[in-house]
Amino acid sequence: MLRRFSAREGFAEARELYAAGANVTQTLKARYPDPSGFTDIVRVAYDLQSGTYVAALQQPGMAARKQAMARRILSFIDGLPVHSAMEAGCGEATTLSFLVAERPELRWSGFDLSLSRIAWAQSLLRSRDQQAELFVGDLLQIPLVGPAADLVITVHALEPNGDRAPALIAELLRVTGRYLLLVEPDYENAGPEQRARMDQHGYIRGIEAALRASPGRILARAPLGDDVNPLNAATVTLFEREAPQPVDPQAAHLPYAPPGGGEPLSPVAGAWLGEANGHAWPTLGGIPYLLPDGAVVASHLGRLV
Repeated sequence: MLRRFSAREGFAEARELYAAGANVTQTLKARYPDPSGFTDIVRVAYDLQSGTYVAALQQPGMAARKQAMARRILSFIDGLPVHSAMEAGCGEATTLSFLVAERPELRWSGFDLSLSRIAWAQSLLRSRDQQAELFVGDLLQIPLVGPAADLVITVHALEPNGDRAPALIAELLRVTGRYLLLVEPDYENAGPEQRARMDQHGYIRGIEAALRASPGRILARAPLGDDVNPLNAATVTLFEREAPQPVDPQAAHLPYAPPGGGEPLSPVAGAWLGEANGHAWPTLGGIPYLLPDGAVVASHLGRLV
């Protein structure tokens, strides 16, 4: 039987690996090969390194590089009817903050698997007086009823997900109003050195094939250029979904739902309550925590508070 990693039981082990300078994700995947524990491995690894991406913005030239990358990404939507945008897997908002700065007129949102990273994202955006609705969610079970933004963006967020491209693309398109813009390493068109590195780390493959099998069309594909790591070069792909869905940029909040979709959740007493399923998901530090393990049975919360 394959060993499965649990975030609750394995956090101390992961913290020791991180303190020793090990690659936490790679080491834990080798020790615990049961794929059902992969999300917990990623969540713990990201939690441990939270804050390092914000700190890296202080490195000479990094902010200018991020600004140039944001402009390059947004150049793909020039002239398109976009009023709202969401970064899926936004981490500490070290890309999102530059996207917001370039297009502040859009309604921005973002989410990540790690609460700690989203807390850092919230702090960074506030320090820059920028607005974006942030929440905690899983890329494979996005806690939204349906389309939540005209444009959904990922920037190296699909990267660690191996052969999961079909499931990830399907879930992202479920919450995309019109355009999906992916900035991800491109295994099929990479050179042999990058492929070897991607194989070693279990990085994503099959993105283009998954998109071509999806209802819609690829509008553009081009190298990002000026990648921080030339052995992790990214391709920008702009995809338009079939039958675009309207998204209200003036809505009071995003259309939150139980992880993976379903009946809408309602804000009640510092939580998000699902009347249909009798469960509530908490808001922590102003951040909706909408992971499957965050739910509590609370069918009477809306009646008594």
